[in-house]
Amino acid sequence: MRVSSIRRVVGWRALLLAMAILVVAPQPVPAQEYKGKRKYIYSVLGFVVIAVPAYIAADDGDKSNFCESKACMSLIGGAVGALIGFVIGAELDSKYERKMAAGPSLDYTYRNVPLDITPEHIAYFPGGAAVSGVGGARVVYRDGSMLARGSSVRGIEDIAVLPGLDLLVLSTYSNLIAFPLRGDSAQGEVIDETGGGAMESFDDRLTVAGFDSLRL
Repeated sequence: MRVSSIRRVVGWRALLLAMAILVVAPQPVPAQEYKGKRKYIYSVLGFVVIAVPAYIAADDGDKSNFCESKACMSLIGGAVGALIGFVIGAELDSKYERKMAAGPSLDYTYRNVPLDITPEHIAYFPGGAAVSGVGGARVVYRDGSMLARGSSVRGIEDIAVLPGLDLLVLSTYSNLIAFPLRGDSAQGEVIDETGGGAMESFDDRLTVAGFDSLRL
């Protein structure tokens, strides 16, 4: 076999291998550093990765066909590689933009705690969370246990937890009703005869937004 034929076979194999590497296993560039620019970086990378094996594959001794010359093969191979690299880089840029638009991913531990109510409001406290909806409120602790509160309360507007006072507070149109946060007793007590539409707690102080006032 002639040396030129051997070089051509080796060159074509190198060309196919380079294309496979570029298409199948692209290495992403760090998103924060090259946001929106990876399409151009991959275009340059694709041109170099494909053009070099194409140059090796071409036999410059054969002048009968211009498209088998080193210059033509390198140009065509580089153009194909640049196009492939541009498409791959554009897809990576698009994925990054979609991820940033959706916000960072949450890292959480899943725990399945069945609720017998449809939750409409939720309040977090260090020991767990409380949810309320039609049918009252439920206090869910970190260990997965659950307590029912306010099952007879209707028209719950919002919910708040005051852990230092051991209170779960439900607001309705007409009043605020407090329940013990822990223990077996589910007895509630009206603590304010003025209702509220929204509540927020901080350091065991309660902010209540009523229909015509804001109370602390």
